[in-house]
Amino acid sequence: MSNNRVPLKEISDTLRRSHRLNGVSKQLNTSTSSMPPQTKAPLNQKNVKVISSKKPSQRRRHKVTAGANFSNAANCKRQTVVRRTKSDCVVIDIDDAPPSTSSVTVPPLVGVKPEDLWLCQPSVAHDMYLHAKSLESRHCFSPNYLSTVGSRVSNEMRATLVNWLVEIHGHLKLEPETLHTAVRLLDATLQHFKVGVNRLQLCGLAVFWLATKLESRALSAQDLLYLMCYKGDVLILVRMEQTVLKLLNFQLQVADPIFFLNRLMLYDENGQSEEFYNTCNYCMDSVLHDITTVDIPASELASAALLAGRMIDGHLEWPYPIGYATEHWPSPKKLEPLAQKMIRAILEASEGKSTYTGAYKKYASRKRFYGLSESQKFSSVNLSKLIEVRPSSIC
Repeated sequence: MSNNRVPLKEISDTLRRSHRLNGVSKQLNTSTSSMPPQTKAPLNQKNVKVISSKKPSQRRRHKVTAGANFSNAANCKRQTVVRRTKSDCVVIDIDDAPPSTSSVTVPPLVGVKPEDLWLCQPSVAHDMYLHAKSLESRHCFSPNYLSTVGSRVSNEMRATLVNWLVEIHGHLKLEPETLHTAVRLLDATLQHFKVGVNRLQLCGLAVFWLATKLESRALSAQDLLYLMCYKGDVLILVRMEQTVLKLLNFQLQVADPIFFLNRLMLYDENGQSEEFYNTCNYCMDSVLHDITTVDIPASELASAALLAGRMIDGHLEWPYPIGYATEHWPSPKKLEPLAQKMIRAILEASEGKSTYTGAYKKYASRKRFYGLSESQKFSSVNLSKLIEVRPSSIC
């Protein structure tokens, strides 16, 4: 970690508060004032506490009904429907004043699950972040781990399988966490399991099935086997899933890069843009097939995707809040090689120079991603200019 990292107390208050979310202070006052006095967490940490909701894609799809509770509530004939956006997230730092009771009554959120109450407790969210950081080393492997363990699977076979998983992930319209969880579980399985070439696709489908149960909706074994053109007994997938679980010793917790990307979105000025969020996801998906990225921690992968997304959008500066959140300050020099590898992979796929076009096909969907990979900012001319750009020289 660089010694040039700027402490939080030296960051100007206007910079930090300009990245606050709309309506955060009201929600914080309402949430903390309704809690018992003994459950309030003391704000004694010398860093920023970020509390983010569970899944960004779910925040964009689910709706929460808020009941009208103002003075003119009697005149309201229908309830207001609001979308769960990043207003559901709370950012607290040590300069914030203690919550005080306000005379303005904020409409209470109806239908919030009890497990979502941790959004009001900064200490719990910080512990979750530390726990995710502790899990990173579990799924970081050597780039030549397949040859080290004597596996019959080559790097090209793994890349082809991962590219296929990216395609079916886009076809099934699952959450982004599902894909990254499946790929990391796949590498953990191949490290211990000398699977044959004829059963490699079945092994990849089994870890993908496990990931859907952990992060998304559960799919039937018959529907998944149909994707690999198998119409036999579904017990073949069940047995492979049992084999994978035994090999992994049921250790299925994964440091998900989407978790870290969701956290970094709170510090970016374009963090509320769904297009920018999908751009960063596209950058990460484009290098999943590359065996040289298996030793990169999830937080570094998310930080490099954020840098690549900013470069593609034309933002070459590296602001204080992002540098503090990524722990790369004053410049993202260490993230540049991975960010440009992402851009190069996208460029090769769009020009037809690469056979691993799963991410390109996935984000070419006009119904879900509005043809993102075929948009003007992902044109060959624009991406070719970015490969030689050095953001650290501009910051």
